[in-house]
Amino acid sequence: MGEHHPVWSEHNMIHRITLLPVMIILLLLSSVAYAAPDTTDARNDNIAIQVLEERVKQHAEKTQIQVEGIQNEMRVRTEALEHRLDIYAGVAVFLLTLLGLIGYKTVKGWAKDRIEKMADTVFEESLTDFKGRAAELIAEETAKAEKQRREFEREAKELFGKISAGAVDRDKPEDAVVIGEISEYVEKLAQTKTKDQYTTMDWFLLGYEANQRGNSEEAIRFYTKSIKLDPSHYWSYNNRGYALDELERYEEALKDYDKAIELDPKNEVAYSNRGASLTKLGRSKEALKDYDKAIEAGPGSATAYVNRGATLGKLERYDEALKAYDKALEIDPEYIPALGNSAEVKIQIDHYDDALRLASRALDLSKSSEEKATSLYLKCIAEKLLNKSTSATEAELDRILEEEFEVKWTSDEIEGWLETAEISEEAREFIKAKTAMLKAKQKKQ
Repeated sequence: MGEHHPVWSEHNMIHRITLLPVMIILLLLSSVAYAAPDTTDARNDNIAIQVLEERVKQHAEKTQIQVEGIQNEMRVRTEALEHRLDIYAGVAVFLLTLLGLIGYKTVKGWAKDRIEKMADTVFEESLTDFKGRAAELIAEETAKAEKQRREFEREAKELFGKISAGAVDRDKPEDAVVIGEISEYVEKLAQTKTKDQYTTMDWFLLGYEANQRGNSEEAIRFYTKSIKLDPSHYWSYNNRGYALDELERYEEALKDYDKAIELDPKNEVAYSNRGASLTKLGRSKEALKDYDKAIEAGPGSATAYVNRGATLGKLERYDEALKAYDKALEIDPEYIPALGNSAEVKIQIDHYDDALRLASRALDLSKSSEEKATSLYLKCIAEKLLNKSTSATEAELDRILEEEFEVKWTSDEIEGWLETAEISEEAREFIKAKTAMLKAKQKKQ
């Protein structure tokens, strides 16, 4: 337990100071009563007693001064406290009087109005601060969105420029890079924009990427959205026509090519594509006119020459077809469609050595499974017709055909030639068997 201290009070202090000299005097008297009756000693004792009495007196006076000081201080404090109580009492009386005069409800209403005004002031200040901050955030987000929009616009424009510069072949390293960039753009687009923010170019690139994936139905939907946003975007019409052609919807494809040419009469790609669809519909003469227009509009287009050569081959105008393929190879010496088609024509006109050379060259350049399979097929035929061993080529063809892929190239010309070709029955059956294997990998519509 803690140490217990006696309560100190002014009353106790006064009594202790008053009794002190009395006790001292009693002690002195008692000592005198018991002292020897020696006169000298008695005198000395009287002097000592006087000295003590003087000291006691001085101490008592000093103590009295201290007591009076304490009493004065207590009185001042008491008066100050009473004064404050008087003030509080006056305020209370004033408030009670005020309430009595103007009524409790009036005071309550005044207080409520005051509080509401203060709350309105605080709210207005907070609202102003919030509006300012919100305006800053909106400005920041708007600037960010505008920057992002410009970046997308710039990137889309660059990609479109690469696409419109010519046919993009995913098996060429430089074109594979472009296709990769388009795929990255499409992925970033999905992560950054909502569909209602997509532009004409966004939908176009989505359609192009879908085409590259072989999803023609999806490509058509995307190109349609692009056209809806900008009905003058002739590339969307052209590419939608290509996707329709892939689905063998040739008449619909022709309408889109017609619109693309109407919007851009110098678009060699649309002429070439329309010619390909016309050829598939058996309208070869019209197709040749379109190829001529395509070559006139874009004399550097190897695709237009290859398409023209294919149509001439169907018309059995082989010499003209080979010239078209040679022209395509002048433009692009590594253009595999030109090499493969030339080999096919060489087989039809019995130039088997040339066919083997061209097929082997195409095989060396081939990168995709489709290109390799087609080149190996033509090489097998040439080797068989030259009575060369086909075992190595056949083994490689069998291995490739086990992979998952689809073949767009058709063997119609070879099958047509095979019906009347003057070759051995063994060779005929061999070619039929290889043709059936290749056709099994043709794209299913």
